[in-house]
Amino acid sequence: METTSFYRQTMASTYATRKFFEKVTTDLQTQLREWDAEVCVEVEKWRQYVVKVTFENRLYRMNLTKNEIELYQHESPFALDRLILDALIKQGLTLKQPAGNYLDAVYA
Repeated sequence: METTSFYRQTMASTYATRKFFEKVTTDLQTQLREWDAEVCVEVEKWRQYVVKVTFENRLYRMNLTKNEIELYQHESPFALDRLILDALIKQGLTLKQPAGNYLDAVYA
């Protein structure tokens, strides 16, 4: 997946927390589905912000508070993506070699 740091920086500094979380999780879902169309990504935005990824009969989950999202949103444009991906990897999700520059931007 291709991404542009300039636009993400603009979003990080202007979007409300919920909207920025939606953007990050949409980008994450797009990247994961490029690797495998069977990946299921579910997002909850109530009291807790939750990302659930189901792949090969396994569930990976990340819970965040609004304050945590705000902190990472303002740290750097891809800090929240990195936090979520690192948590999923720690649970055993294996990332594939991507097409595009999304992971390069996340781990720059």
